[in-house]
Amino acid sequence: MRDDKWTIEKYVFLGLIYFVALGLAFVLNGCKASYHLKKADKHAKKALIKGATIQKDTVHTHSSDTTVLIDTLDNYIYKTMIVKDTVYVTGDVQYIYKTRYEVRQDNKTERKKIKQDTKAAIKTNKHREKTNRKEMSRVRLWWIWLLLGIIIGVLGMRVKKKFLT
Repeated sequence: MRDDKWTIEKYVFLGLIYFVALGLAFVLNGCKASYHLKKADKHAKKALIKGATIQKDTVHTHSSDTTVLIDTLDNYIYKTMIVKDTVYVTGDVQYIYKTRYEVRQDNKTERKKIKQDTKAAIKTNKHREKTNRKEMSRVRLWWIWLLLGIIIGVLGMRVKKKFLT
């Protein structure tokens, strides 16, 4: 009599395994925080329409920062990082609204500052690379002269042996 026939217990066991795997998949792939934040905003908008007043105690800020990484002398890699931060507000907050012109001027000065910083970084990195190349060339020449001296010494000893014998 063969044991490889499928009995009802094996089917039940396989069903339990599939059920547990499906349950784990649902538990491990749950909702993310962004989903819940979107839902909260949606409910807040509905409450505002009905006449509720909502006071925020936290403010989420996003700021971008562009850095310049120099791979070689001619290759520049611009890397923009977005920094997310949460600020907890503990009192009355007054927003100072700027005109479109003021915002434009602020953005312009920020861009100029970033350009100046990148130019300074490029200049210092070029200088650093130049000094590194000079130091590397000095180190390489030292080893070349040492090897050349050893080779000349060995050849000189062989030539001396040939002429003396």
